[in-house]
Amino acid sequence: MKTRNKPPKKATKSPRYGASSKPKPTPKVNKPTARKPASRAAVASAAAKASARAKLPARSAQGPDLGRKGQPQPLGPLLPVEPRPEDPKVKALALKAWDAALEKKCVEPVLLDVRALASYTDYILIVSGRSDRQVQSIGEGVREALRLENVRPMGSEGLKDGQWSLLDFGDLIVHVFYHPVREFYDLEGLWADAPRVPLEVPPEARARYADSYAP
Repeated sequence: MKTRNKPPKKATKSPRYGASSKPKPTPKVNKPTARKPASRAAVASAAAKASARAKLPARSAQGPDLGRKGQPQPLGPLLPVEPRPEDPKVKALALKAWDAALEKKCVEPVLLDVRALASYTDYILIVSGRSDRQVQSIGEGVREALRLENVRPMGSEGLKDGQWSLLDFGDLIVHVFYHPVREFYDLEGLWADAPRVPLEVPPEARARYADSYAP
């Protein structure tokens, strides 16, 4: 019995490792759809917005007018707070900080009594240093002197910068400036209405002409 020769099978390439043998689907293309006409309510809303936008005040070179009818009135002078009675402990603490700053050769110490002008503190001590290292030394000296009195600052800033150090002891605030920076900010001018506590300043603590200019 004769057998028919079967045609040879076509060789198929085996898919690579990780590749899928399924045919890739053809991407779907979204057909453009006709835009629906806007409703009467949408047209009326757009017209109302355009009308309201046209009524807004125009901008000028001095900035937006914001529809003000006149110039804003000033608030008037700030009223001083009710002066608090003098606390001997707080004043003794301020004098302790004064002496500690003088021991570190500070320049032009000033102690301001702000009880009648500020509600957050009683005294403000302002001193200067002739260099950034001296500013750091004065700040550390004041903090160490008050630490011996069991008083620690509620907050401190700028102790490592050597330009302007601030120590907040609550009823006493200490500012230690590099002297040219102190003259630039002029805190004494901001507190011109605050009386100065009369204390003797030694001659060596007076600022020289050269202290007013940075090297």
